[in-house]
Amino acid sequence: MVLFRKLRINAGNRMLKRRASKMQRKRRFINIADAKSIGILWDIENVEDLSPISDFILQMSERGIKTEILGFYGGKELPDKLTAIRYLNCLKREDYSYLYIPKAKEAEQFLTSRFDILIEICFRDIFPLRYVSTLSESKVRIGPGFNGDEIRKHNDILIETGKDHNVREYLRQVVIYLEMINP
Repeated sequence: MVLFRKLRINAGNRMLKRRASKMQRKRRFINIADAKSIGILWDIENVEDLSPISDFILQMSERGIKTEILGFYGGKELPDKLTAIRYLNCLKREDYSYLYIPKAKEAEQFLTSRFDILIEICFRDIFPLRYVSTLSESKVRIGPGFNGDEIRKHNDILIETGKDHNVREYLRQVVIYLEMINP
């Protein structure tokens, strides 16, 4: 079963590379004070991470920044805690193809949105989220960095997370680095 999964992901990777090579994205580093919209890609591995993410969204809302989340949930049923959140769309198993390419309309809308900033909160390789992140036309893409991580090379800024993967600390670091940018 693992062999077939790897073959499907490899085929999806080939399609992603082909599509990404045709893409013309205009990268532009932007200070958080100038941002109007933020997109967040979130691996819903731990539902408890919702609290720091909600705090971050509230903080961005106070700055007048519109924020949307596209989450990935590997299970069949979305936890009740996540079903009534208006700024959160989730990809579930039925929302991506045999090659793990997102096919849900929410993913397509997220992909075509031109966010000022795209933040990945994904500490493992989730192909559907990487697909959306790679093909996103956001001005700047931010993701967690790991030593020698080839998978994350589509991001413009990588932030070292350490081994504990603390979401609150990671988002705090994102804000600090975005405040330092002088375009």
